[in-house]
Amino acid sequence: MKKVGAVFIFLFVILGNIFSLPFSSFPNNVSFYSEYTDVYSNPSAIAFRSDINNRFIVGYDYHDNLNRTKFNEPLSFVQNSDSYLNVSFGGSGILFSAAFGYNTSDRKIVNDGVSYDFITSNNIQLDWGFNINNFAFGARIKGGSKSIRDNKTISSYLGIVQNFLFAEYTTLENSNYFNLGFGSQYHVSNFSFGLYTDSFLILNQSKDLTVNFDNILNTLSFGVSYRRGKYTNNGELAFYRPRFGFALNNIFSSYLNLELSSELMLQFLPNRNINLIMVYGDERSSKEIFRIKPSSSYLKLAVDLLYDKCKFKVEYKFSSDKDYSDFKFAISFLL
Repeated sequence: MKKVGAVFIFLFVILGNIFSLPFSSFPNNVSFYSEYTDVYSNPSAIAFRSDINNRFIVGYDYHDNLNRTKFNEPLSFVQNSDSYLNVSFGGSGILFSAAFGYNTSDRKIVNDGVSYDFITSNNIQLDWGFNINNFAFGARIKGGSKSIRDNKTISSYLGIVQNFLFAEYTTLENSNYFNLGFGSQYHVSNFSFGLYTDSFLILNQSKDLTVNFDNILNTLSFGVSYRRGKYTNNGELAFYRPRFGFALNNIFSSYLNLELSSELMLQFLPNRNINLIMVYGDERSSKEIFRIKPSSSYLKLAVDLLYDKCKFKVEYKFSSDKDYSDFKFAISFLL
């Protein structure tokens, strides 16, 4: 029974931590569309959703950065974990999403065990978009807050569960946020182009809503992609459905992020497929935009499986720092 209980507690901890961002998609390319997760990259993608029958989505995601040099330490499988329970619902032109998160940070080894800061978060997001022929425009409103229980020493995985669920939290200072973003997409044939800025209007520390031109430029992202259609010219389901993408994120910030992605979806039925994903990315200084920086480059591999109303994804990241292992998994139900 003790072994069964330990396994249950471990699974609870794992299922209590997912994406480092409450609303995110992988790959993150503002030109992607057709699936509900693409809306998280660019709200205008909602105007081209093909899975419109899925009006209610419940998902649970886990993410952690594990340092291999700490595997001999106590509670080594919970280091910098993030987990979110996501709920989304909407139609062809609007999607409302809410995420409830549990996160650990500031991990330290102490005499009696491991010290963590336990953080809970509540996040909401409203995405709206419309299209005129092949051009779409979208807007996003999002906000949330965080609470913290800091410097708590834990000696077992059960203690992590107890601190997450049965402890008193205090509001984290300056954790409230509110953003208004705008995006657009243009489609021609099987090609798509996208543009999105995440911080057109923000709530500053004085709790005043401000428009900051620097924030608009710093969060501006551009993407272009190609994807084969779901059906062939004869109206038959295309078994091979590749997609290729190029994205520049946070273009005018001090360090922009570049990502090249390639996918191969195998469609067995309209609602049953498997998607193999590979992404290369790196972070580059705005002063050396054409220079590859090996120390900040990474490679991500993922497998995405859709079976009727259930979707499951596993991701793994290879980075230049070999001491760290970055992985994510997510499960969602499309209702």
